[in-house]
Amino acid sequence: MKTEIRLAADANTGEGDISISPHFDSMNSLWQIDVLQDWIGDLTNEYNKRLSVWKNELKEVRKK
Repeated sequence: MKTEIRLAADANTGEGDISISPHFDSMNSLWQIDVLQDWIGDLTNEYNKRLSVWKNELKEVRKK
C-alpha cells in the first residue's frame, strides 16, 4: 500500500502542484506532520542547491 504525495510540474509553464493520496489523509496526524516535515526539509535542500546554481548562472550572464 502506498502512502504518498505526488509532485507534478508543467514543463511549459514552470508551475507545480501536489496530489495527496487518500491513504496519506487516513494516517495518524502526528505521522502526517512528521513525514511532511521530512519532505519539506528535503525539498528545501534541493531548492537551495538549484537556487545556488541559478545565481551562479546569473552572475555569468551579467559578466557578458
